[in-house]
Amino acid sequence: MSGLRGRASSMVRRRSLRLRAVLVVLMVAALPVLAVWATDLADATVGQRIGLTLSGVSHRASDALNEGETPDEVAELEARSTRTRVTIIGHDGAILASADHSGETTWTGRIVHTAFQEQARLDLDEFEEQRPPMAQRSEVTRARTQVHVSGCIENADQRVLVCHSARQSAQGVVYAQKASRLPIRALYDARFQLLKVSLLVALAALMAGAWLGGRIVRPLEDLRRQVLARVDRPLSAEDVELPREDEFGELAGAFNQLLAEVRSTSEQNEAFVADLAHEMKNPVAAIRAASESLAGSATLTESRVARIARILDDSSRRLDALVTQLLELARAEAGLRAEERLSIDLRALVAGLLDTVQSDERHAHIAVHQELIDSTLFGGPSSIETALRNVLENALSFADSQVTVRLTRQSADVVLEVEDDGPGLPEESIDHVFDRFYTSRGATVGTGLGLALTRAIVEAHEGSVHAENTSRGARFVLRFPTQD
Repeated sequence: MSGLRGRASSMVRRRSLRLRAVLVVLMVAALPVLAVWATDLADATVGQRIGLTLSGVSHRASDALNEGETPDEVAELEARSTRTRVTIIGHDGAILASADHSGETTWTGRIVHTAFQEQARLDLDEFEEQRPPMAQRSEVTRARTQVHVSGCIENADQRVLVCHSARQSAQGVVYAQKASRLPIRALYDARFQLLKVSLLVALAALMAGAWLGGRIVRPLEDLRRQVLARVDRPLSAEDVELPREDEFGELAGAFNQLLAEVRSTSEQNEAFVADLAHEMKNPVAAIRAASESLAGSATLTESRVARIARILDDSSRRLDALVTQLLELARAEAGLRAEERLSIDLRALVAGLLDTVQSDERHAHIAVHQELIDSTLFGGPSSIETALRNVLENALSFADSQVTVRLTRQSADVVLEVEDDGPGLPEESIDHVFDRFYTSRGATVGTGLGLALTRAIVEAHEGSVHAENTSRGARFVLRFPTQD
């Protein structure tokens, strides 16, 4: 019972897919009956619309004849402009002029008549053969005394409506006619039988709609339940299970890809927190030891004070550098969205950085070989400079005697290669050199964030970076898309 109530409540829920499926199927089932009724209502106004047109025709033609225009010109002009048949009957009953353009239809009319297998031309001749001569018709004789007479007549099978407008003029009676087919009338006559069939179809449609809605909604509800179960504490990123080979199976696969990324990000965050705690322990421990030394010593010599001061200064600098680089790394991994992007002369930037790092006394014994071409990069000048500086300083710190820097163009990319003649990268380290807090220099040198920051900056500029060993050292390759 609870399951039945649950399905019933989901059926009446606002914006329910089940309810929408049922309503759509019912609407399709009821459409023929609604179309018949709607078309019959439209047919009911056909005579009124044609009557207004013909009244205008007879009025204009009568005025033109009263002004002395010839019957032939008047009949042809009015019949052609309104797609009607116009006949002018003299006072003696003779036909003075006649023009027939009633069979001409618009392109929309041709489509309608073709769809209902009707002839494009609505020929009045067959209808006229069943009526008396025009001069003897009641509407014409009455027009001679009443000035204007109008009306509509349906033929025997009620499928063609013929309307007329007769008006007196100085030269005789203007008699305008137009016919209109009623293609839905046969269906309208069978509307009650059609209604019975539609009710049976609606019942079947109701069951089909409920079945279709269930087929659509049940897999979605299963997915929703599994996803919400993974939000409950403790959080879980296990795959959802929906063994299907249709669009719902593909949706479940997309969820599983998302959950895999969530698992990977969660593992990275756990590793990051652990590495951060480890990196901060050394300077914090040094600061604590210095403070305990100050608190536990009765007398302090100048050398001891200088040593403690140096420890505090080194530890605070290390903490400051660590926090600063963490902030820069967080901004870079978020895409550097707040950084202004400008056109950068990459050759000038690399040359300037090489001049700066070469002036450092630590690298005085390193020869730097440059192979730079003119190239332009669209990006954040400050972040790009940081990324390049980290790679250059890394190469200089490991090189034995030489560093080679190449700036080239490869297809639509600009590529910077920094190669040193040092010991190279351990095979187990090549895949980790860009990880956060990874360093092979020892715990007291660097923070292990420089190359991680470089990768984040390059990727924020839609580029890529990788490291590899050469026959005489290591090579770092930075690739950027250009603005050219």
